[in-house]
Amino acid sequence: MGAPLRRMSLITNPSSSVSIKKSNYGGIRVVTDIDDTVKSSGGVKLLGIALGGIDTHYQRGDFYPGAFQFAFELSSANNNNNNNIQKSITNKPLLASIAVLTARAREFKFALALKPGDKICSAYESTGKFNGVSDWGVGDVYYGSVAEWVFQNKKGDRKFKNFQILLNDDQLRGKGDNGYIIIGDTGEKDEEAGERIAMTYPDKIRAVFLHKVSDNLDRSKLQLPSDRQLNGVPILYFKTYVGAAKKAYNAGLIDKTAIYRIIEQARYDLNKKDRLPSGLPVAGRGSISSRWKELEDDILDTKTFLQTAQKQKVVMPQQANINDLFSMFDFMDKSKK
Repeated sequence: MGAPLRRMSLITNPSSSVSIKKSNYGGIRVVTDIDDTVKSSGGVKLLGIALGGIDTHYQRGDFYPGAFQFAFELSSANNNNNNNIQKSITNKPLLASIAVLTARAREFKFALALKPGDKICSAYESTGKFNGVSDWGVGDVYYGSVAEWVFQNKKGDRKFKNFQILLNDDQLRGKGDNGYIIIGDTGEKDEEAGERIAMTYPDKIRAVFLHKVSDNLDRSKLQLPSDRQLNGVPILYFKTYVGAAKKAYNAGLIDKTAIYRIIEQARYDLNKKDRLPSGLPVAGRGSISSRWKELEDDILDTKTFLQTAQKQKVVMPQQANINDLFSMFDFMDKSKK
């Protein structure tokens, strides 16, 4: 992961939630799962029961490239457009913290809880700092229980109920007008939870993003489900966070310069893990990993998408930054030859 790490203090909640003390300012709040959404479970099982998820494309514990930057862009883009958002004395936006809905059992929090200074919390905080916002990161964490770990079909119900607790908690804090963006995966009932949340609270939910995961090492033929709307809420599927960024832009949730930053961060993140000695990894080298190929495919798809969008508009905001993006793509294309 390209960003530094973080500090925090814990406040225990009477419910199954824990607050990692980050200020919860109003606006758009990103609500995320962790395993197979932010980091890979590796598909590890205990007694035939998945320990967090099914994804085998990345090794257990690996962060997905661009995941933290994507969450930051969703939080900051929408809040920057809100004239009522609180500002710090330096006029920087004070963003709503990340809320976590996880299937991890609260009974195992001694081993599985998100703690101050751990890699996930640190990565969120450092991403905010890198982007000029010091008070952003993980806020409330809502856990599951052993019951859902054993009877996995109950996980969707638990996450739906925990989202209801989150809404109530925000209401009590005076943040009842928050909007929410859900990020999960297709492996552990996040889709079911997202659908129920969208059906019950359509006016609260801006979008549901679902990371397509599989226990098949060969993802070359992996097909994304069709995007759809449920009760007016976009349900959007993605393989990489670059693909998610393109769909977030198309849904009006981020701007084009945010896509550029997510691409840059995703490539940086993956290069730290799958660095090739010859420099810039490109699909034509043959030795490229399937992870690079998947990311490169989404980058090139996004290039085509942005070029089409550019042709359809007379005036394009942030034109200079988009040209920088195309220059990066041109360099990538030339290096393949």
